[in-house]
Amino acid sequence: MTDTLQVVYLVAILLLVLPTLFYVFRQNNALRNLAIWLALFAALGWGYHLLVERPALESNAPPAEEASDSPVRNL
Repeated sequence: MTDTLQVVYLVAILLLVLPTLFYVFRQNNALRNLAIWLALFAALGWGYHLLVERPALESNAPPAEEASDSPVRNL
């Protein structure tokens, strides 16, 4: 049931966004603007990862002596 709702949701979003995309990509500098926005979002995501996610992951890591007692061998 949830898969069907996800498909309906994606189609609805596409129907809302598609006319805007056609209008925007008629401009001559549309690809340049798209590249700028993608670079901005990538930089924001990378900064969020470095400043928020990585410290949270490192603080939840097990101590070194517990990690070496794990039954999984490193090859």
